[in-house]
Amino acid sequence: MTKKLKVAVIGVGGIAGTHFPGWKDSPHAELYAMGDIAPEALHRLGDLHGIDPALRYEDSWELFKNPDIDIVDICTPNMYHTPLTVAALE
Repeated sequence: MTKKLKVAVIGVGGIAGTHFPGWKDSPHAELYAMGDIAPEALHRLGDLHGIDPALRYEDSWELFKNPDIDIVDICTPNMYHTPLTVAALE
């Protein structure tokens, strides 16, 4: 059996709603963590998708410290993509 890749989504509103079904349906990945600056949205969607409360990050920069995350799906407004992508790659 192969390991499922652990996916963290940053920015859980808007476009993320179109990404969640694909991650949930993938036999190769699992929704594992979420990050968002809006606590209400973060926890509502975390509950909806069964994300452990300890893996919900109000400070997405903290998410990058989790060594178990394999994939970071950045669903923030475009102007935040570059710094978050660079941080994820580092």
